[in-house]
Amino acid sequence: MSIRDVIVQLQWDGWTDRFTMPIDYLRLSVQDRLAISIEQLRVYAPREMIHVPDWGMLRLFSATMLPGFRPNVFAFGFGSGVQKFERIFITDTTLTGWQVPGDWNNNDNGVECLGGAGLAGNADNGYGTYGGGGGAYAGRRNIDFVKDASGVFPFTPISVGIGAGPLDALSVVARTYFKDPALLSAAGGHTGTGGAAANSVGELCWNGGSAGVGKGPGSYRRAIVEDSHGHNITTDRFGGGGGGGGGGGAGGPDGDGETGHSGTTGGSASLTQRGAPGGGGAGGNGGPPLGGTGPANGNGTSGTAWETNGNGGGGAGGDGGIGGLHTYDYPNHNPPTGRNIAGGHGGAGGHGGLYGAGGGGGGGGGGNLTWAGDGDRGLGRGGLIVITNNASSIIT
Repeated sequence: MSIRDVIVQLQWDGWTDRFTMPIDYLRLSVQDRLAISIEQLRVYAPREMIHVPDWGMLRLFSATMLPGFRPNVFAFGFGSGVQKFERIFITDTTLTGWQVPGDWNNNDNGVECLGGAGLAGNADNGYGTYGGGGGAYAGRRNIDFVKDASGVFPFTPISVGIGAGPLDALSVVARTYFKDPALLSAAGGHTGTGGAAANSVGELCWNGGSAGVGKGPGSYRRAIVEDSHGHNITTDRFGGGGGGGGGGGAGGPDGDGETGHSGTTGGSASLTQRGAPGGGGAGGNGGPPLGGTGPANGNGTSGTAWETNGNGGGGAGGDGGIGGLHTYDYPNHNPPTGRNIAGGHGGAGGHGGLYGAGGGGGGGGGGNLTWAGDGDRGLGRGGLIVITNNASSIIT
């Protein structure tokens, strides 16, 4: 967001003084204010406070700027004013426009976009699949609007990207934009690859995390043993299905979303054991700050990058299924003299976290005469528009 000085009024031991501070300081939480060094605070302090000890300086500034304290804040312009901070979240993927409010401040606003995430691919024949890529981030400060003849701001076009797994990184389905795609837009993710900053438009753009790779099944092993009747009893033990790749995390205000981790290959069968399932890869974390976490299993978590609606972490890939077993009289397959154990069903990929995170790939089914069912793919999440309007309401 833009940095602008405001004048604040401060009381200390019976005297009152006014001095300038960056307006961004007023937006910080108490914890964030306490993290600012004393040296930085003293730059803005009045000369009368030169002998105030460090602990007093820190506590005074932190307490004075508490949200409920309401210090006197003077805006630039005619007379004194009260600074109004407003943040709006838009997540509805069906909206095509947004009404710009009457107190929109062309000189102090910011809009941030997250593209929709990609949907994971379909697992097939024991192979785990790619996860879905996370949506890109794009932000721009001070977007101008012009009032019409009646003094009303326009209804501006918007689009929130759908987490639908488009094949094209530039697809309008997953792209999120505000006012004009050529002014501010965040690319959507797709199967395997995150939305690219290079395909986004804004003052600051970050990549969505790419997805992890799904892996294949292990090999099978055949053992032939002659029974007491002189028949060759054949036992085929099949490999386990491969694990799915984790989904990519969404880009964040300060960095790229993380790449999802790849699954592991299904275990190969031995003479005595069926193949073990391959493991699903963890999802990638959402980009900083405070993006969601891509867990080692299950759904990605939601981030808190904007305190309420954040950039999510990718869903974990599904585990593969355990391999099957088939015993029969060789070379006469009918009737079988033993048994048939189906391979295990592949695990489902986890869903991406809100917002903009990719879903995990489904795990491959375990092998047998036919492949066991493959796991369902995780869902990629839709995008997000974050609008920050720091309107200055003038009181004359």
